[in-house]
Amino acid sequence: MAADSLLNLKGVVFNKTFSRDPLKDAQAEQLQTATAILKAESGLISPDQAAQELGYDSAFDSAILGRDPDAAKKLRALARGSLQEIGIEPFTFRYDRNSHSYKFVPVVIQVNESPSSLAHGSPNGHKGSAPGAAA
Repeated sequence: MAADSLLNLKGVVFNKTFSRDPLKDAQAEQLQTATAILKAESGLISPDQAAQELGYDSAFDSAILGRDPDAAKKLRALARGSLQEIGIEPFTFRYDRNSHSYKFVPVVIQVNESPSSLAHGSPNGHKGSAPGAAA
């Protein structure tokens, strides 16, 4: 009998340990997902077995794919790690030496006023009185 099942019989359950390197964890999970999908696509295991390898009870319902004809293509692109192919920008992480960890760097979109709207006298580009005011 394995040691972990013996401990579970006695009521001892350990919490999941967390890694200090989330980037490596994410890469490992991506590889595990891609491997399970490849095994299922090649016929080595059933889709349900692939889902169970990834911690799910069973595979998705194929009838759901009928709602989005590109869903299977998007899933394969996601498994390959090709986020741009399906319209998702990749995440950026930077190593922070002070905290000895990777920090997520969010995408920042800066909106500037166009020079032509400022030249017309109001910040919103309308001449005259404020919007909604009686003329």
